[in-house]
Amino acid sequence: MNKKKRRIVIAIALVLCITMAAVAFYMFAGKEQGDIATTWTSNQLASYASENSGIKVPGYSHLYFPADSEKVPITLWNPEGNECLFRFTLTLEEENDILYTSDFIEPGMALEEITLNHSLSPGDYRLLIQIEPYTMDKTTPLNRANVTADLTVQ
Repeated sequence: MNKKKRRIVIAIALVLCITMAAVAFYMFAGKEQGDIATTWTSNQLASYASENSGIKVPGYSHLYFPADSEKVPITLWNPEGNECLFRFTLTLEEENDILYTSDFIEPGMALEEITLNHSLSPGDYRLLIQIEPYTMDKTTPLNRANVTADLTVQ
């Protein structure tokens, strides 16, 4: 292969490597291990604890978790239209046992499965869901909402 063709092949290979590195960086940079929020619209879940013109807060009445599993299905969502971030903390009310604390969730986004700090034994519990709104720059906490729900672990 002559010198000119070799340079072209090397240049193409270099461009491909840079492109692949940029794509990998874009896809994985800044993402932490853990729960991932997905896009969520309010018509998928229409239960609000607060219907006033302020911050919209989701309501929960009865939840079901699998026994002896740290991964549990639950929709922790920040309704679209809110102008704040949400952070959720789940606590067993009777035991003051923190089961989970989320990262910040943007408006219109939701977690649909979370990883608890520990699994739960079968039984009925009272779950306290603390919803902490923050300004979009994550620096200032706003009013907190506490929502309680019945939790059945089976």
